[in-house]
Amino acid sequence: MYIDNINSFIKDIRINLRKPLDENISLKLFVGDTDLGSSLLVYEAENKPLYRYNIHIDRNIKEIVVVAGDKKGDSFYLDNIACNNNTFYFSGINWQDCFLQLKNINFWIRFLILLTFLIFLFSHFFFNVNVLYNWLYKKRYFIGLGIILFAIVFELNNSSIGLWNLLSTDFSQEQSDIIFGKARDIRSDEYAVYTPMLFSQDSDYGYFNNYLRGTKTDVFMVYGQPVKNIVSVFRPFLLGFLFLGTAKGLSFFWILRLVLLFLISFEFLMLISNKNKIISLVGTLLITFAPVVQWWWTPSGIVEIIIYGELLILLLSNYIVQKSFIKRVIMIFFIMLFIGSFLFVLYPAWQVPIGYILAAIILWAFIENYKNFKFDKKDILPISVFSILFIIALIYIFNKSKETMDLVTNTVYPGIRFETGGDKYTEFDAGCNSFVHVFRYWGNIFLPIFNTNLKTQPCNFAVFFDLFPIGLIVPAIVLFKDKIKDKLLIMLLCLYLFFAVWCAVGFPKFLAQITMMKVSPAYRTFVVLGFLNVLIFVRSVSLVKYKMNKIYSSVVSFILTALIVVSNILIYGQYFDIFKIFIVSILSLVLFYLILRNKIDKLFVFLIMLIMMVSGLFVNPIQKGINVVTDLELSKTVKKIDAQEKGLWVFEGHNFILNNFLTFQKVRTLNCTNTYPNFKILKQLDEDNKYSNIYNRYANILMNLVHENNIMDKFVLLNQDAFLINITVNDILKLNINYIMSYRPLDEYNNDKIKFEKLYFAKTKKCDIYIYKVNRVNITGE
Repeated sequence: MYIDNINSFIKDIRINLRKPLDENISLKLFVGDTDLGSSLLVYEAENKPLYRYNIHIDRNIKEIVVVAGDKKGDSFYLDNIACNNNTFYFSGINWQDCFLQLKNINFWIRFLILLTFLIFLFSHFFFNVNVLYNWLYKKRYFIGLGIILFAIVFELNNSSIGLWNLLSTDFSQEQSDIIFGKARDIRSDEYAVYTPMLFSQDSDYGYFNNYLRGTKTDVFMVYGQPVKNIVSVFRPFLLGFLFLGTAKGLSFFWILRLVLLFLISFEFLMLISNKNKIISLVGTLLITFAPVVQWWWTPSGIVEIIIYGELLILLLSNYIVQKSFIKRVIMIFFIMLFIGSFLFVLYPAWQVPIGYILAAIILWAFIENYKNFKFDKKDILPISVFSILFIIALIYIFNKSKETMDLVTNTVYPGIRFETGGDKYTEFDAGCNSFVHVFRYWGNIFLPIFNTNLKTQPCNFAVFFDLFPIGLIVPAIVLFKDKIKDKLLIMLLCLYLFFAVWCAVGFPKFLAQITMMKVSPAYRTFVVLGFLNVLIFVRSVSLVKYKMNKIYSSVVSFILTALIVVSNILIYGQYFDIFKIFIVSILSLVLFYLILRNKIDKLFVFLIMLIMMVSGLFVNPIQKGINVVTDLELSKTVKKIDAQEKGLWVFEGHNFILNNFLTFQKVRTLNCTNTYPNFKILKQLDEDNKYSNIYNRYANILMNLVHENNIMDKFVLLNQDAFLINITVNDILKLNINYIMSYRPLDEYNNDKIKFEKLYFAKTKKCDIYIYKVNRVNITGE
């Protein structure tokens, strides 16, 4: 490539390629130096698969020559050349690429999504807003069904599995099949643990999986997976895998939950807001796109807990007033079903406090409707039948998973918790040990976009955007100014006090025991406190009549804004910079002013939509399909090797994420994430039971191959859910390991007992990958 007539002082030259150079092709840059009157070689790069080359020049030059390779046929794909940040050469429009783009299904998916969004946006200018939203309200179920079908047909999900493209050997692709957004590497518990487990079930969807931990593993009770068993009715969101396959099942799992959380939350809030559509919409946005809900979408269970809980309240409140026997029977069936679904989420840290909220609302529903409720004796039969079936299902599950439950409850981590609440702050969470944390939801707005200078991971800061302290101010106005003694509001405020004491002070052991709060750490209850705040906000704003005057509203809004800014500076430190202070100040002043003025209008709804879109909707990507994993050369290679001769696999190295890559491929993997300990294997490496407290836990297991004389400790605890095993060649023989995947060569460990036969090597974007077969030598002579 030759560019002349530059005739300028050039400080830097930047060369951008469309794809990295092929192996063994070098890139050379020559410049015509004006002062010297000659051509100089100023840069040469060999075997560097880069997209961009930044070259320091500091010369007066008249021309540039870029040369790739020194053989006939050597070529490179140039995008542009920039001198002093000004583009001197642009490759122009590649019409062939444009044509191929039009044939790319991802292009049309993006086009349809953007077109739908733009139609919705501009319809506000061409139609009456009230008419528009009334139409959307009437068609909400059809719209929801359309979104679900669209996602399933095009295999769209919100998983971060796009990050597995880092194991691609094709350096021309940066990230595969992400339609919008950004894959989140911090969500490794989703894309590197839970989702690989889902894939591993694809062979037979058994209650027990033979690939995880290298042995039979219960996948229903722990990290609930899709299974071909009648008890799967308690996990309806996973049924798509059984009927639609992995790719479409993953879409069903992600998008169905999103749509139902929105629709069911809206109906639930219509119940507690006295059918106020605007307030219900605001509350629905605050719940569905809450930062904590989106950051912890999978596999923490918070989405399922909220959906099942809200469904139970809707069903029970309708059952109370329902006159039709047939409809009551159907409701009784679904009530029992969703009680089971709620229980089998198996995340008591959130289930117990949310259970208190559900109990309070159910009690209120009975109190409000007890005059219209007359228990029909005919209901005894369906209640008895469904209760017996429910009990039989519980007995069946607990009997089938008895060994699993015994192992899990006796682990060091997570084991059986006994929390007493109070001033808790851990390195894994942003904490709730200070009053200022009640305002930290404002900083959540920026977490999906900015993460520089954060003290911990963004997901650990995530909470509900609950508009605190409006959840206390407006109820005070309702109770003392408007003199409305609302039973539900009073019960929810009592619960608020209960949770606040638990988080701030804690309970004595006996009280923690009898209230069952012992299973909910304060920092988890603090999240539920935000959910409760949203419900209090919805209920109180739907009841309030008093309108604070402009001066008082302005003063209170200003004071609250000042508290918010100071609190967020204390919480987030340097992260909460001038830009964020400005945005938060404007938003909080306007929102609080509108609420205190009792003006929940179009502006208020628009601002809430905007905030929740940025803080929640932007968290997870829109990912198409699963080809980013299944089409990898490495995936195909692992499956091919194991198909030729089945064996036990391990990943050797300091990266638990790569351990779980083997799980994707449905090969028996010893050191994938162990949801409970495999004592049969681990005790072979610890015959004296010296390290049991280290490996008796849910754990990500790293394996490091070392020479016999280099071992210090066989097991090393890295954190509460990870440990390292220093294994030797003798350990490999003892554990009967057949294949080892590693990111380093293992030839130095060959000896008279074992030979590592290299089956595969490749350079990926993340690291080098080696696959070895373990060949045993002179075993009989040992």
